[in-house]
Amino acid sequence: MGERRVAFFDIDKTIYDGYLIFPLAEHFLAEGIVGNDTVELLYRDLALYRSGREDYETTIANFNSHFALGLGGCTADIVFAATERLVEGREAGRFFAFAGPLTAMLGKTHDIYLVTGELQFVGWAVAKHFSVKGFVSSVTEERDGVFTGVVTRSLARKEDKASAIERLFKTYPRRGSMAFGDSEGDVEMLGRVEHAFCINATEGLARVALERKWNVVTPLSIIEAVRPILHGQEGTSPLS
Repeated sequence: MGERRVAFFDIDKTIYDGYLIFPLAEHFLAEGIVGNDTVELLYRDLALYRSGREDYETTIANFNSHFALGLGGCTADIVFAATERLVEGREAGRFFAFAGPLTAMLGKTHDIYLVTGELQFVGWAVAKHFSVKGFVSSVTEERDGVFTGVVTRSLARKEDKASAIERLFKTYPRRGSMAFGDSEGDVEMLGRVEHAFCINATEGLARVALERKWNVVTPLSIIEAVRPILHGQEGTSPLS
């Protein structure tokens, strides 16, 4: 088999139909992991974004800050286990139908990483669900197995996502690389790879995609858009 290549996927609105943070927060509330004040803060952040009073990047940073604060003092193992139960259970059906077949198809030639502004337990659970290589995420500090409530790494800004994947290009070739995203927050990540795919693209991302001649696809067309590219790479990295 030829040289392994790399592919990056955003999670929310790209392979998952919605924002996973909200069902997760409600799940944590039901299990007594966070209080109602944390859930209310997250929905307030969403309302501020939808009203135009906060931009996208500030909103993601606020989500993480408020969620991390609510998890301060919680045992990390409990949080990871609860996240996995939700992703493998009630929310499993909200991943787009293409996500499993596409990651399986790409996995023959590419190592796949999820790149998300959400916190590490989300990235970990979704990466495990799809059996992909790994994930890059925002991080809330863990000390002696307990979350401190402090965010130590944020991928809220599009530049943060770009910097995170750029480090992986020390291991993988840029040739044949792919990225999949849905919003302006993914622009810098999409711009770092050879093949960029915009799924469920926001108006802002669609404009950028038109200018840069990126692939704009839907959940129904994505696999057929990727397949010819993989076939075109067969000479140097054969499918098996």
